[in-house]
Amino acid sequence: MPHSPKITSVDALPASEAKWLEFQKLSWTDQTGKPRIWEAASRKTRGSSGVDAVAIAALITHPSRAPSTIVILQYRPPVDAVCVEFPAGLVDEGETPEQAAIRELKEETGYEGKDVELSPVIMGGHAFPHLPTPRLPPSTYHTLRIQTTNLLRTLFTHVTVPTEMPGKPSHGDIDFLAAGYLPLPAGAPLSYDTMLEGAKEKLGAREGRRGAGGVMYFAVRGEGSLEGEMGEVGEELDEEWWVQVDIKVVDALDAQAFAWAKFILDYASGMKILEWDEDTAGPTPRIVFEADTTAPTTAIPAPPTPPASRSTSPSGDPQKTYPPHPNTPERTNPPLHLPSLPQTPPLPFTPRPPPPNMSPEAKLTCLARWTRFSPLQEPYLLLAPREKGFELRWSESGVQERLLVEWVRGMWGKVWVRQGAANWVGMWRRRFEKEGEKRRVEEGKRREEEMKERKKEEEMNERREKILESLRRVNSM
Repeated sequence: MPHSPKITSVDALPASEAKWLEFQKLSWTDQTGKPRIWEAASRKTRGSSGVDAVAIAALITHPSRAPSTIVILQYRPPVDAVCVEFPAGLVDEGETPEQAAIRELKEETGYEGKDVELSPVIMGGHAFPHLPTPRLPPSTYHTLRIQTTNLLRTLFTHVTVPTEMPGKPSHGDIDFLAAGYLPLPAGAPLSYDTMLEGAKEKLGAREGRRGAGGVMYFAVRGEGSLEGEMGEVGEELDEEWWVQVDIKVVDALDAQAFAWAKFILDYASGMKILEWDEDTAGPTPRIVFEADTTAPTTAIPAPPTPPASRSTSPSGDPQKTYPPHPNTPERTNPPLHLPSLPQTPPLPFTPRPPPPNMSPEAKLTCLARWTRFSPLQEPYLLLAPREKGFELRWSESGVQERLLVEWVRGMWGKVWVRQGAANWVGMWRRRFEKEGEKRRVEEGKRREEEMKERKKEEEMNERREKILESLRRVNSM
């Protein structure tokens, strides 16, 4: 009969018996010159990459149920309790974090999965665990950020610092977003090895390595002393200290694409502005089927719609829209205009949530397909989506970033319902076209068989006439 886990004894652990941890004695001198001793412990499993463990946020999808995730219950002796955790484990030697995640998920839960997204290393400022990289007070952080920005602008066409949470008492690292590596010829593919060496030399970094998601990490030696600001930061450090600089490089060809990448990094990836539920989705828009000259004329009859106006967008392409007045419901939930279908679908449209693995970038791109900006810099919804591959130029609208964030947060649910309705119509159109093509093929085969039968009958009639004619000649002799 199984027993509940419990601690039976607590003994001192000699360093020679420690399998997972290494005990360290740090000798250091404080800011007054007094020698001190610090006791610490670090994992023996942490390699040069700085990544020695993974945690897996596994999503289970079902065709008729809401997505769910996997957690495990595991007894943890240090707290003498059962903890609710994500599946997790150590990265084996020669194994990538993705491979470790898939293996640990299988070992701990029995589920087999595939890696969809790899997050950056958790705990910023810890990409170089063997180097002292203290948290930085705001004054030191801002000074170093300006200096590093000026250096990076000699290497990249576009350089910016992602939006930061206000009021942070300290900073673990300095994050940058960059694009357009100047030493590379225009249009050349990104070469991270080249950029890594170039940035390392420009920053005077002691070390540099590439991380996941297009991020490069650098350890840059700090100058001067942080004395007088220790209370603000909460750390004491040796005379030699280092600053971790993280540079995320995106493949943006111009300022507009770079602005879009920054918006995604600032808001879509770090804030819950792209949540979907029935409340944010709102009511299902009325679908208006318009005449399609290339389709059969048996379109679904549609109820009368309010008059629409045709305007020209700032980018020059005409779009049928309702007047973007902020106080009209047509601005945020106008009828959905789609090409007609040859027949009525047997099943009605039912809004469903977006796929759990849909990336923030894909969600924002979907939202942008339905968004227009008026000359008064007011966003409003289109009656129909723009074609895929349209040129995204949100930053040209002149809309304040705060209003863009409010628009994304308030409209994503409605836009996904509209996109779902458009996808639903497109699915039935393809199905009807496939069924129509199948009917045409079957009709062609039927006609071909009829022609063969008719020809066979004609040949038989012709032979019968020849035989009868021969018989008549014989009888007349």
